[in-house]
Amino acid sequence: AGVIIGAAAAVVLAVLVAGGVLVWHAVAGLGGTPQPTQSTRQQGLQQGVPGASSPATSSAPTGPAAPAGLWYGGTWVGAANQPNGVVTHWTARVTFPATGGEGTFVFPTMGCSGTLIVTVSGPTAILANEQVTSNPRGLCAPRGLLALVKSGANAMNLAWQDASDKKNVAFGHLVRSA
Repeated sequence: AGVIIGAAAAVVLAVLVAGGVLVWHAVAGLGGTPQPTQSTRQQGLQQGVPGASSPATSSAPTGPAAPAGLWYGGTWVGAANQPNGVVTHWTARVTFPATGGEGTFVFPTMGCSGTLIVTVSGPTAILANEQVTSNPRGLCAPRGLLALVKSGANAMNLAWQDASDKKNVAFGHLVRSA
């Protein structure tokens, strides 16, 4: 049993590392590494978002048609896994205006919400700074880094990193919501 558990852990670790590299390469393809600033969150963007997963995707549409405007405009819902979090599995709803600008997020499982400021945007991936504005249960990190990578016409992969604890990461899959 110990050998099987060890082998399974090694496979999971390999998938997480490979997924993190793939997400970072997709994000880096947006035009290079973000330029350094005084912000801790921006420094985290330069290092990438580790622990991302690239779940298998389907070529079939998984939600309503994309509205005119930015590929990530609209509301996206799904679930995330956070191996080192107080809550290890949570739901997410991310919304961006079709014309760009500040987005919002809600993590209903943890009862927190806030704003998303896009720092890098490209045809298949974006990076955003996350700022929690409501955290009544104290379960959410106050700031985070979010990488969203397009996965088909109506889906995206999510990779999140706590701005103050680089080991605190989450990954998930979101689909466009009506």
